[in-house]
Amino acid sequence: MLATLVWSGAGAALDPGSLPWWGRTPAYAAIVVAAAAAVRAPLALWSGLFRERRWGFTTQRLPSWAADRAKAVGVNIVLTAVALLGLVGFARGLPGWWAAPAAAAFASLPPSGEERTPAPGFVRAFASCPRINCGLAI
Repeated sequence: MLATLVWSGAGAALDPGSLPWWGRTPAYAAIVVAAAAAVRAPLALWSGLFRERRWGFTTQRLPSWAADRAKAVGVNIVLTAVALLGLVGFARGLPGWWAAPAAAAFASLPPSGEERTPAPGFVRAFASCPRINCGLAI
């Protein structure tokens, strides 16, 4: 997907080249995050809504699911834009030494991944049902 944005007419059409660097950086972040969300949307719709509803793990409807996804994309755009703005600011302010403060800033971030993600929907559903809960530690 990134290659498509870089080497195609779509990327050239979306290029905010007339903006200064501090405006172009968040614009690029928004373009990449929104394009990635659009590419992942069909699979996310199936796995996050249709499959969950078919198995009875959610009662959420399409409009509220779409609103939740839009909020998540918005938060992702803001966080990515802030991180990239800091990185580009370091690279512009410290041309020869930007990697050291960028690495220190990256190292200071909290860990992400499996230890911070909530339990899958089916585990939460089983744990919330008193008949099925067999002492699962969630």
